[in-house]
Amino acid sequence: MQSRKGQIEFAVIVGLIILIAVVILFTLQTGILVPPVSPDVRTVQNSMENFIRGAAQETLRNMSTYGGYLGPGFFPVTYMGKSVPFWHLNGQISIPDVPSNIVQGVTDYLADNKEGFAASFEGKNITVGNPQVTANILTNQIDFTVNMPTTVNGIPVQQPYRVTIPTKFGEVYEFSKSFVNFANTNRPFEYFIINSMIISEYDGEVQKTPTYIHLTQCGDFVFKTWWDIKPEMEYLINSVLAHTYMPGKVPLNVMYKTSYPKWPIPSLDGKEYQGINITFDLPDGFELIHDNFQLSPDPITVFAQPIPLVGICQSEPVYVNYYLSFPVVVRANDPLTGNTFKFAIHVYVLDNEPGSWVNISGYEPDIQTQICQSQECSIKITVKDSSGDPVPYAAVNFMGCSLGRTSPGGILETAAPCGLGPLEVYKEHYATYDEMKTSDEVENITVTLEKTPLVNIHLYEVNVFNNTAINKYQILADSINPVDSFDARPEAVHMTFFKSPEGKSYERIFDSRSGVIRTIPPANYYVAGMLLNSETFASSYGGFGTEFTLREDMDGKDLYIYLPYIFGFGSLDTNSSLKTIVRMTELLEGCGIGPISEAEVEATACSRSYDPSTGELI
Repeated sequence: MQSRKGQIEFAVIVGLIILIAVVILFTLQTGILVPPVSPDVRTVQNSMENFIRGAAQETLRNMSTYGGYLGPGFFPVTYMGKSVPFWHLNGQISIPDVPSNIVQGVTDYLADNKEGFAASFEGKNITVGNPQVTANILTNQIDFTVNMPTTVNGIPVQQPYRVTIPTKFGEVYEFSKSFVNFANTNRPFEYFIINSMIISEYDGEVQKTPTYIHLTQCGDFVFKTWWDIKPEMEYLINSVLAHTYMPGKVPLNVMYKTSYPKWPIPSLDGKEYQGINITFDLPDGFELIHDNFQLSPDPITVFAQPIPLVGICQSEPVYVNYYLSFPVVVRANDPLTGNTFKFAIHVYVLDNEPGSWVNISGYEPDIQTQICQSQECSIKITVKDSSGDPVPYAAVNFMGCSLGRTSPGGILETAAPCGLGPLEVYKEHYATYDEMKTSDEVENITVTLEKTPLVNIHLYEVNVFNNTAINKYQILADSINPVDSFDARPEAVHMTFFKSPEGKSYERIFDSRSGVIRTIPPANYYVAGMLLNSETFASSYGGFGTEFTLREDMDGKDLYIYLPYIFGFGSLDTNSSLKTIVRMTELLEGCGIGPISEAEVEATACSRSYDPSTGELI
């Protein structure tokens, strides 16, 4: 019995050994279990995963910058110094193969840099084969699988490598495709711009971008040229883009801050894309020129004439039609990576409706063309700046006809139509010269253009504490901070430059701690500044109003703007808030804090007493 028991135990042990050997052989062949790896292999494996992660991040960064392409191409649109592709142009949709480009970008990056990767491990024999990449694009991440044969001192590294990149790139790509198709079919920006023209503010008897003019008062007269409408149309386009919102992100009470309404984009294929921030902008250096903006009639001339036997005056109704053709840059920000995906779409308006993509063009020749073709008089114009130096390449228009540009010496001699009409001289960064002249007066004339200075502004918030216990407004030494430094209070600054006696005003909105003032002519202004909630523009934190002279010699210089923040300020619509603005302006000026200064203010503590019964400073 003892001998038989020993035989059984020996057989069991042999069976277990055979079973263990079979399991080890099976796992090595199938890869279900991974045998222990050396520290060198583990280091290379981790480094390779980081290498792949870097390749993926660089590819996503490039593709976001260049609108789904791997790098810059011959794209006609430039935004923030980078070329941006059209996904929609002339009614044609052209969307790059983004999934393939991601794979190609990562593959190329790994192939181009694998030798450098291997060489970075001194003292180790590293070999790296050619990469084979696949990418699974999900809503909140992209999963990369890479087969890239690697050995460390002859020992193979387990394949494949798997890397996950948290990103909303997939959602951004899905939005972009849906939006391009939506824009091509529904023409949202065309309708937003047309409707904004129809309801634009009045400048005297007519709208700033008039579509219909009918004068009813005796003696009324309207004369507007392309140059008059151009800045208003540029402002309108900028306002439309700034007030276009995705579903669920439309702020309240926008009409209290601007005459232009908010424009909502509907859900796209049932999705609202709440997880990404989408904005719309114009390309770098965008400007309306005769090639992309025309109006008819041009110039607009309307008289209110008496009607016989009726005893009233009125003009013939004038309908003004517009031609616009320009790109809009669509930006979709990925909050997980910080990348902003950019592409362009084409906006085209003709005769105040979305233009047909069949034939994109401006207006046919009319009576204005005949006037411009009949040039039997001559003009000699010398254009100088305020210092008496010549202004080269200034554009000259007379009687609605473009006559050309001045020479490097600031002179233009050419044929011109005969008669009475506006002489207009225009150059970027200068205020436009616009005076009614006869052809005799322009036969030899000198005009002076003032520069519109480009001024860098720096925006600060001054926290004002209302100490009701002692009836004092107090500013502490650490109360001055950049306007956007408060995460709990998203801030923006609205500035208006009022020019008297002309009654002109220039509005600017800034949503960061610095910005640029341009295209505002040098003059004496009353400047109103408001500190607003940048998410809604519906609530105000405080403001000031002061006189300020914008000078030509400020070109390229800095201005420091200090806006008071006072708890519970409220709305500008209330009389008490207007009084508070006056007090806050007096407080800042009395404390030596701007509110507008050409030098940065050194923060010091300051306080002023006030009369609790009236609120007036003492």
